[in-house]
Order: sequence, then structure tokens, then C-alpha cells
Amino acid sequence: MERLVHKRIEGEALDSDTAGELESALWLCHLEIRVLCCEPLREAAYPLIEAVTEALWDPLAQRLQLHLGDKRAKLLAAVRAELGIMPWPAAEQG
Repeated sequence: MERLVHKRIEGEALDSDTAGELESALWLCHLEIRVLCCEPLREAAYPLIEAVTEALWDPLAQRLQLHLGDKRAKLLAAVRAELGIMPWPAAEQG
């Protein structure tokens, strides 16, 4: 979905069928996260998924795409914690 957001920002028309399928798949993944993962990971996933979905469908929200990096970093840190992987050193977190 982020790639579609980028394309839309660059002026390409939105293929609503493709966007709808990707949105459904993303929210299904979110449901799987809610079922299978602990609370910190669930809490980190929702803001990123919501922001990507909003940026895709709302032209005014496309500027949200610029702020996805922080949400993505929080989600990746939660994923690493869920998997028992050591946190990234501060220099690698960006």
C-alpha cells in the first residue's frame, strides 16, 4: 500500500480495485497480529496500518506518508521484542 501511496503522490491514478484488495489484505494481517501477538506488538501495528490506509484513500492525508518512518520503526522494534531478538543499537535505529 505504501508503494501505491507513493505512486499517487507522484500523480498516478489510483486503481481502486487493487487498493481495495491490498487494504483488505493489510487489515487481515492486522487481525492475525491481534490474535497471535502480545499487546506491545498489537499496539505498534495499528498506527502504521491506519496511517497507510488513510494516506491511500484521502489525498489530504498523503502527507502522512512522510511520518510513517517513526510508526514503522516502532512496529519493527515491537516485532523484534516479540521474537526475542535484541533491540537494534541506537546508531542503526535511524
